Amino acid sequence: MAIYYQQKDGKTYAYRSTSRRVPGKKNPVSTNEYLGVVDPETGKIIPKKVKAPSSADVCKSDDGETYALRYGSVVFLDAVQRSLHIEDDLNASFPDLRKKILATAMAQVLEPSVMDEIRITMEESVISSFLQLRGELSPAVLSEMTKDIGMSMVSMDTFFDKRYERQKGGTYAIDITSESTYGNLDGWAEWGYNRDHERLRQVNWLLVTDSEGIPMGFQMLPGSVADITTLKVVVDTLKEKGLSGDALFDRGFESAANVKYLLDGGVGFVTPSNIDSKALKAVLTDSYPLVKDPRNQDMLDGNRYGHVTVPIGVVPKNSKEDCDEYIYATEKDSGRESAVRCSAHVIYNPDAEVQITNSFMSDIHAMRTKLEGLKYGEACKELQKRKDLAGALTLGRDDEGKTAVEINWNSVSFSNNRAGIYILITPEGTEWDAAVAAYELRNQVEEAYDAYKNDLDGKRIRTPDADRARGRFFVRFVALMMIIYIRRSLRMYRDSLPLSKRKDDKVHRMTVREVIRSLNSIMAVGNTGNWKLTHISKTNRQIFSAFGIADISTGRVMERRDYVCKLPKTSS
Repeated sequence: MAIYYQQKDGKTYAYRSTSRRVPGKKNPVSTNEYLGVVDPETGKIIPKKVKAPSSADVCKSDDGETYALRYGSVVFLDAVQRSLHIEDDLNASFPDLRKKILATAMAQVLEPSVMDEIRITMEESVISSFLQLRGELSPAVLSEMTKDIGMSMVSMDTFFDKRYERQKGGTYAIDITSESTYGNLDGWAEWGYNRDHERLRQVNWLLVTDSEGIPMGFQMLPGSVADITTLKVVVDTLKEKGLSGDALFDRGFESAANVKYLLDGGVGFVTPSNIDSKALKAVLTDSYPLVKDPRNQDMLDGNRYGHVTVPIGVVPKNSKEDCDEYIYATEKDSGRESAVRCSAHVIYNPDAEVQITNSFMSDIHAMRTKLEGLKYGEACKELQKRKDLAGALTLGRDDEGKTAVEINWNSVSFSNNRAGIYILITPEGTEWDAAVAAYELRNQVEEAYDAYKNDLDGKRIRTPDADRARGRFFVRFVALMMIIYIRRSLRMYRDSLPLSKRKDDKVHRMTVREVIRSLNSIMAVGNTGNWKLTHISKTNRQIFSAFGIADISTGRVMERRDYVCKLPKTSS
């Protein structure tokens, strides 16, 4: 942030230039704010006159200053965090830092940016007044705070334990994502499979979400740790915490050895299969015509699914007594009688088949257009970034030495034939519809990671210190809880709204960012002890009504109220 001056018509005008990171953009974006005219005698800046919106009853203080601060969005987020009991759990785990953590998380939801710019958001909103926060959240204060959080492992575990206690059974999901960094992070940053296809070191974040996709806990892992090797430690930890319900794992965790471990431990689970074993490939081949048969198809939550359940087992890879490697086996395989039994649900989703096929073909043609005419070496590097398309495209050279691209139609046909078909591994006795319902939770987990990376500037770690990186993730983790809650609530509202009322309702079409942006228009205008609200539009009244929040126009403006969200039940 810097102040610069411009001269025009004999006067000198002062401006403030602020550079901030915008999620999704590589370079910072600068915004310029007019501050006022420079007094030629004293050299001081004469502040600009603040003009409140015409709909406001502007209040003037003794010194003539008038402020306009974001109000509606802060009231809304305060109600959201109360509904999630975030402040209660922070008070139990970080009593001294509770207000600062909550204020920083709320500011991140209001205006996703790098930590150094939180102070600006705080100055433009009523967060500090609501939380009675003393002092400003300057970069130095936030640096010290996140360092403190990152070192307070016991306090973070206490917060997670509180979240686990609030999980009322049902399914919970476990998944891993990576975050790239230019630094070493005290040895945590390592080379590994980079999900963002960046040639950088990374750390891994393991996230645990509840049955509604709201994050409950996380763990920082070295960047080279594979999903498959972390399952046992994570499962044992969650069992110790008393977390009940069935666990949904990403396919990166799936292996015959891990499935056996879960079965032996009596853990309920659902995990999609990579279908890379001989036995599961045979199951898929035999079941392919059956799941396409309408006689094996049923409706679930308004969607059509083909389904076939096949009993399988997990057996030692060889006959040695000390063998600790395991493979899947079918009833046709020898040694099946000694197997630990489970079920393979072969599922066919026609709607997903259409979406996957269209996306796959679109990507193939787009990649072919991109590669044609490039130098052969450059084309090879580009194709390596998309391993899912490598088998569908064949690269060669034309007479001029440029890249020629051909589509491998046999490979394309094979991929399209399997589109929309997947295998879910569960313990014996799990019904196909229960397995599919649990598997659908993965969409909400992916939403959480998408929100972290795109809505909360989570694509790059901007500190060389591992403790600060962990502390910053914790703050964004709290912000993520609020974002996912709002997303889920909007989905519930949309499902509960009768078709006859959707024409006059805007809320059911809104995203989280649109909700926040709309509520930002409700400003508190005035000065110390004398505040009034700007106009509350019909859309904003609909937002508060959709979330069951009481009328915010009553009572003292700067007095924090105990609002909570009262959400409608879905029609389903």
